[in-house]
Amino acid sequence: MWMKISIMQSKLKGLVFLMFLIFTLSLPLYITAQEEKKEEEKSNTHKHEKSGEKCFVCEPALRDKNRLWCSEHDRYEDRCWICHPEQQDKNRPFCKEHNLYENECFICNPRINNNNKLPEKESKAKSNQEIIKCKLHNVDEKICYLCNTSLREKGRLWCKEHNRYEDRCWECHPDAKDNKRLFCEKHFLYLDECIYCKPSEELKDKKEVSVKKCELHNISVNQCYLCDTSLREKGRLWCKEHNRYEDRCWECHPDAKDNKRPFCEKHFLYLDECIFCNPAVKKKLVK
Repeated sequence: MWMKISIMQSKLKGLVFLMFLIFTLSLPLYITAQEEKKEEEKSNTHKHEKSGEKCFVCEPALRDKNRLWCSEHDRYEDRCWICHPEQQDKNRPFCKEHNLYENECFICNPRINNNNKLPEKESKAKSNQEIIKCKLHNVDEKICYLCNTSLREKGRLWCKEHNRYEDRCWECHPDAKDNKRLFCEKHFLYLDECIYCKPSEELKDKKEVSVKKCELHNISVNQCYLCDTSLREKGRLWCKEHNRYEDRCWECHPDAKDNKRPFCEKHFLYLDECIFCNPAVKKKLVK
C-alpha cells in the first residue's frame, strides 16, 4: 500500500516538474508573440498611402523636439488622454488616427503647417506671468483665501457658517464692528485691508507674510505647488506617479533632460527656476 502511494507521489512530482519546464520554455515565445501582435496592430492602425512615406508617428526625427512623447501610447504626451484625461478639450474635434486636434492635424489637412507650435490658448497658459483669476471673487487665485483654506492666517479663527474670519463676522459678533472704518460687504474685510477691492503690492506683501510655511519644503504655502495642486501651472502636464511636472520627470522622459543646466533633485526643477533653492527666483515670484 505504501509502495503504491510512494510511486504515485513520484509520478505527481515528475508531472509538476514537466509542467514547470514547459511553462519556463514557452514563456519567452509567448512574450515575443505578444510583442509581435502589438507591432502588427500598431502597423494596421497607422498606415500611409504611399510606400516609404513617413510621419512624426512612425519617425522620431520628425517629432517636435520641444514636446514630450508618450512611448507607451505612441503620441505626444500633451495629447495622450489615456495618461492625462483631464487635459482633453472636448469642445475641440479630435483626430483619433494621428492623436491631434483637427485644427492642428497637418497630416489630414495639408494646409496646416507643422510649425512645431502649440495652440495659442495653451501657449498662453504655459506662461509663468499669467495670472489665473478666481472665478468667484475675481482676484488672483494664489491669494484667494475665501476659496483656498491653506491661504488663511494661521491662528485666526474662521466662521464656517458665514465663510469669513470670525473677527470680521458681524452676524456672530455685531458688537465687534468698528463703524469708523469702511467695510467691504462683498469680501467681509475692512476696505483698508481688502485685497480684493484694493489689490496693491503692499496688501499682497502683508498677505504673504501672514501665510504659514509649508513644513515639507520650507516655503510659503501659496508658492508650494508640490503640495497644493491649485498652484500648478495651468496647461502644464503633471506626472502623478513621480509627483513632479511631466517635462521635469526624468523617470518617464530621460531623453528630455538638459545636462548642461544644473538640476535640483530635491524639488525636481532646474536650479535657475527652483523657487525653493534660489532666492532670486522666489523674489521675482513674490513681486
